[in-house]
Amino acid sequence: IMIKKLLSTFVALFSLLLVTTNSNAGGLSIGLSGSMNMLDTGVSDDIDNNGTKDTTKSYSDDVFSGSIFAEYSIETGNGSVTVGVDYIPMDADIDKRSITQSSIKAASSTATSGTNSAEGTIENHFTVYIQPSINIGASEIFATLGLAQADVIGKSVSLSSTDISQSKTLEGIKYGVGLKHGLTDTTFLKASVSLTDYDAVSWTTSNNTKGTADIENLDVSLSLGTSF
Repeated sequence: IMIKKLLSTFVALFSLLLVTTNSNAGGLSIGLSGSMNMLDTGVSDDIDNNGTKDTTKSYSDDVFSGSIFAEYSIETGNGSVTVGVDYIPMDADIDKRSITQSSIKAASSTATSGTNSAEGTIENHFTVYIQPSINIGASEIFATLGLAQADVIGKSVSLSSTDISQSKTLEGIKYGVGLKHGLTDTTFLKASVSLTDYDAVSWTTSNNTKGTADIENLDVSLSLGTSF
């Protein structure tokens, strides 16, 4: 729902730019990006699903990803406005985390110990974005505002409940800044730093334990593109 709303907003804004801008400069560009992603994940669980967090932990993962992008730019006098989409064709794995648990079985009152583990995979990740920029000499400084969406597959092995493997939709707001520099008349280089704040996603196990993951991603990207 969020992605559809933002796409509609981008289309409306882009249509307005086409109507109100006299310059024909700019145009379509495509390219490749490489990003170092620093993922911070806050994990919490609610053992009896009553709205109270029983445990919370934070984890960090560094993941490199490559992506492809397509965008359209319109010159606005002392800068430009760019609307685009970026797609990551590969998966990103969140490292497996484990914790030892002791459990008492109700029937026998026998204590059992074992290891719980959880891990995740992010796939089908794409971002729609808008980038207004200001010319600084031969370069441009730009800001980024976008909406990211992906599938996150959570896998959990638990001593006290049935193992789960479920896919959830992950959505988040992306914002950042960057520098764009023309290498030739048709090629350019972008360097940017961005933060994507994703909505929390939750899973519920067979014993009614609710686990929640809240993910933020700080990424540093380098992009090479060509204009037509």
